[in-house]
Amino acid sequence: MSRRSALLYVTIAALIWGTSWPITRHAMLFYDFFSLLFLRNIFAIISTSIMFLLLNRNQLKDQLKQAKNPYILLLGVVNVLAMTTQF
Repeated sequence: MSRRSALLYVTIAALIWGTSWPITRHAMLFYDFFSLLFLRNIFAIISTSIMFLLLNRNQLKDQLKQAKNPYILLLGVVNVLAMTTQF
């Protein structure tokens, strides 16, 4: 990956994460906690899966092996806890 594309991806990620708090606050006016959490996770799973398959087709097998790493699983649990406490 080139330095320029890496910077672009980090910038996109920062914009998405930076807007999640105000959007969540506004969305809580219309959805209850569990509905919003479900919708956010479904959107994240679908969009991440599409990006993962499009950008990393050649490295898919290696990355799936790395997902079994206990540290990666621990980070996933921490991420779930962070998302549930965000609301």
